[in-house]
Amino acid sequence: FYDASSRGYSVLLEKYSPEFKLLYGKAFTSDVKNLSSMGMEYLKGQFALMLYERNNRDDYLKFSAIPISLEGKAKKAVTIAKMRYERKRDIPSTRWMISQDTTKLLFTAYSDNNKDDIRMDMFLSVLDKEFNTLWDKQFKLGYSEEQVNIRNWAVSDEGTVYALAKIYDTNKARETKKTEGKRVANYRMVVLQFKEGDDKPSEFELNLNDAFVKSATLRINPQGDLT
Repeated sequence: FYDASSRGYSVLLEKYSPEFKLLYGKAFTSDVKNLSSMGMEYLKGQFALMLYERNNRDDYLKFSAIPISLEGKAKKAVTIAKMRYERKRDIPSTRWMISQDTTKLLFTAYSDNNKDDIRMDMFLSVLDKEFNTLWDKQFKLGYSEEQVNIRNWAVSDEGTVYALAKIYDTNKARETKKTEGKRVANYRMVVLQFKEGDDKPSEFELNLNDAFVKSATLRINPQGDLT
């Protein structure tokens, strides 16, 4: 992969046999300025190349995906989201993930400038294996940016989205607080569930048993269970 914001970008895709014999190598190039790759994933019989464009002249950010067949043939890019951009703090945190059965693609972008007077705002988009948008929506949480720390994302085979979040009890992201002379966690670990048609996510609080969370992951296993 080669990226130079002043000259465009080039992504090299190589395919190997099970014996590690090179079957083909192809480059996908563009002269669009300020264009970057966000990586490539396998999506039900084809590849998905995710691109990110920052247009300083027209003040927008654009996120798109290019379908690439297993033979290395690229189709027209599909625009997933286009957002206002005026300054660096407008650049959102982004993630994109594939479902367990590789039929769904999740793209999420959310503001995370740790402001204690601005509610956490996030955009979610779920696409099918043909790169059609199944649903997308802008959500505004009932917590400030300072209170929410998103740890991980997952998307089910049906297109339901889950986020594992550390939500602080106060508007300051302190790890502990004192209760009855005892030092306890100043946060809750919550699974947020986002479904098509919902105006706000459902919350499921996890029982920490007075433990402090050092690390956490979220996955959907082959049986469809959230773990």
